[in-house]
Amino acid sequence: MTLYYYVDRPGPQQEAANYAMNWLLTRAALTPKKTGFAYIPTLDNLDMKTLGVAISKFFGDKPVKNLMLHEETMIGQIRIILLNNDNIIRDAGNCPLVAFYPAPDELGGLDYIKNITEMLLVPYQEKEATEWIRKRNAIQLRTSR
Repeated sequence: MTLYYYVDRPGPQQEAANYAMNWLLTRAALTPKKTGFAYIPTLDNLDMKTLGVAISKFFGDKPVKNLMLHEETMIGQIRIILLNNDNIIRDAGNCPLVAFYPAPDELGGLDYIKNITEMLLVPYQEKEATEWIRKRNAIQLRTSR
């Protein structure tokens, strides 16, 4: 059974992106495969203006470049695999997934991925995710202290 979460700060905010990446690394470290999935709808979201800035500031430029070129990267001992509209999987192999800024129809499509242990949503606009949050009884996680 998948556990569902969402962050309290929608949109391309660095604090929410950093929180989500930390969440993914922490959860992935608990899996035998030491793997996590990051759903990012388009590679444009990894540009150095939005999500890429947050990831590179926190983890360095190399992980962002590897995600863009190879659709995966290593951060420490954790393997992060990029999923997007052109690269989706059927089975997550009992690993966690963080979804950055999916449109409502993309969000529903993620439900077809089997064996996701936990899923964290970083919505672009909270109103786009309201129905998804309600249907899954998703738990809100606070990104600020």
